Amino acid sequence: MALEVVGRYGLIQQVVSWYRPEEQSDPSWRQDRRAGSRFSREGKYRKAEKKYRSSLRTLEDIYGPKHHEVITAINAVGVACLMQGELSEAERLFLRSLRLSRELFGEEAPNLSVPLQALYQIYFEREDFTSAERYARQNLQIVEGAFGELDPRFADSLEDLVAIYEQQHLFDEAIPLRERIVRILRKSLEESDPVLGHALGRLAFLYHSVGRYRDAESFYERALEILGSIDPRGKEDIELTAVVTNYAALLRATNRPAEATTMSEKYQPGRSGDP
Repeated sequence: MALEVVGRYGLIQQVVSWYRPEEQSDPSWRQDRRAGSRFSREGKYRKAEKKYRSSLRTLEDIYGPKHHEVITAINAVGVACLMQGELSEAERLFLRSLRLSRELFGEEAPNLSVPLQALYQIYFEREDFTSAERYARQNLQIVEGAFGELDPRFADSLEDLVAIYEQQHLFDEAIPLRERIVRILRKSLEESDPVLGHALGRLAFLYHSVGRYRDAESFYERALEILGSIDPRGKEDIELTAVVTNYAALLRATNRPAEATTMSEKYQPGRSGDP
């Protein structure tokens, strides 16, 4: 789960983006950081952590404990720990990153988003939903200030709150947020964008969960129109599979087993959604 969520937030992409062929003039801390990024790309997070820690020690020797490069290095070590499931160490690192970021950049700087997102993930995995929600809301405020409430990145941050409520089966709290996500994405993305298709499928499942079958069916169908029209090239789309499975369950629950079977066969992995 850590890989999915951290990857979605761009923390892994941030780490990976540091890598490029080393130059002879590069300082040792930068070479260590790029080596760590390379190991991260390969999924070798223990080796990545060692390189990132080496880079962090060097940077602290050069700049002291309060410098933007030191914060970046702390985040890198924290991500490596998070990817290995070392939640306590990751928590310690990201709390330090958050404190330093606030001191250097202020309370509303976009730089705070990385440690806030990571801390949300840590507490979510521990099922400490009160703490997770606190950090998710802080991050939501940062993202809204930086990009506005109609930006897809704001919608992505809303997903954190939805996940907290869904995990606790608080569907009445989750549904308005999912509806808001869909509204944002409809204004900012093309109607055929798979990201919108995923959001529609997730909202349909919430409607399904609370017995709003007519609403759920409408959104399942629109999600399938979008996701089923994408050429899968033989690969299974996890989101499409979830929509098909959930929609089939709804059809069977409403005494339409033949429709469920036909629909499921139509969207088998590796097949196009076109008739």
